[in-house]
Amino acid sequence: MRTLKGFQFEPGMPPEKLVEEIKKLASPSAPVRTVWVNPTTGSDTNDGSEASPFATLDKALFEPNYLEAFDGFNYTSPELLVVVLAPGQYQLNGSKAILFRKNVILYGDFSGGSVIVPTQMAVQLVESAVSLYNCKVDGVNGSASLFSTGAGSGSCEVSFTGGQIDIGTRHIISHGGGNLTLELSGTTVKKTSTGLLLYGTGAPFDYYRTAGSIQDANGNALQDTDILGGIVRDANNLPRNVRSNIVL
Repeated sequence: MRTLKGFQFEPGMPPEKLVEEIKKLASPSAPVRTVWVNPTTGSDTNDGSEASPFATLDKALFEPNYLEAFDGFNYTSPELLVVVLAPGQYQLNGSKAILFRKNVILYGDFSGGSVIVPTQMAVQLVESAVSLYNCKVDGVNGSASLFSTGAGSGSCEVSFTGGQIDIGTRHIISHGGGNLTLELSGTTVKKTSTGLLLYGTGAPFDYYRTAGSIQDANGNALQDTDILGGIVRDANNLPRNVRSNIVL
């Protein structure tokens, strides 16, 4: 993430340690806010603390006490928001807000039981970075993309560390403009239908993947190009709008 250069994620790192390390690296002008979510024991009338967690991811991202107006939408005001997710299923409805110039970490449970299901509308990114650790994205049962960019999105980053991404008929990321960096580290991607991890319209993007795997519904290996769309190629069949550590 753009405000956390030098951060090294350690497998098994508890949420308290994660927040401690992040605060060491975050800029003094970019305060860190941590909220906790538990769909079983939480309530959206709580304050979002570890002892009194929210129940929904929508509440954690778009809680009214730190919303500000932006062109008729809303965006979160903390410069860096860490959302700690207990095991459970979380619906994420991007119609409620956009993320404008924000850094967000979604920190899931190591059991793999923190499942995010995109619903209704993708979360629109504008000059923002979102990192997902140990999360499972259920695009098979989702009804929308998880994130989207547009002509006014500027530079955005989305990264997945560990966890799993299940792709159904919907694209996970719809990249319609701006410059996007997409990173995968040790993540399992399963493409079960016609959707893509990233659907693009020719807008530039960077793609970096280390470890992990890409599979079809039967567990057969796929190529990175099987989950990426919008690659523009020159006369030599080389990508013109993509930078990557993988041969595409």
